[in-house]
Amino acid sequence: MFGFSNSFSIDQEEFQKKAAQGAHIIDVRSPQEFNEGHIKNSVNIPMNLLGVHLNDLKKYAEKKEVVLLYCLTGSRSAFAYRFLNKNGLAEQMYDLKGGIARWSGSLG
Repeated sequence: MFGFSNSFSIDQEEFQKKAAQGAHIIDVRSPQEFNEGHIKNSVNIPMNLLGVHLNDLKKYAEKKEVVLLYCLTGSRSAFAYRFLNKNGLAEQMYDLKGGIARWSGSLG
């Protein structure tokens, strides 16, 4: 959307493969948006609360576990990635290109 073209952004097919392999899925939208529909097995950590959850996210990074981020269009999750990367937590982190707006899979 804002000219982002990043190697950390992955398409739905790759996102689904990583999810099937046990990746943690984080929806960075608001709780209201999350309650309206979300990708199966995702947890809601709103963008504005990521800083509060740094210790939880650090555990994933220390174990080199894959974390998948998404939002409505991919903008907030890209910003979330950058924030977490600045905090050294994005080695195995990816965001869904185009966000849930382009998602064709089932929703929870």
